[in-house]
Amino acid sequence: MALIGDASVIILDEPTSNLDQHAREMVWNTIFKIKRNRALLITTQNIEEAEYLGDEIKILIDGNIKLSGTPQQIKD
Repeated sequence: MALIGDASVIILDEPTSNLDQHAREMVWNTIFKIKRNRALLITTQNIEEAEYLGDEIKILIDGNIKLSGTPQQIKD
């Protein structure tokens, strides 16, 4: 539903949880294409998903930001 309109900000809460790998990749590709013209906030527990989709990643523990940066900075 979030992708039907022309919203400039989209919030997605674990958009690929409980999907098989093929379906997950389809959703990732769709999100990757639409994120060029929008601001997206995505929550996920999947670090691979965060790395693929995220320009900036925040890791929260008990509601507090413990780590913040680009996917490469988080890896380092």
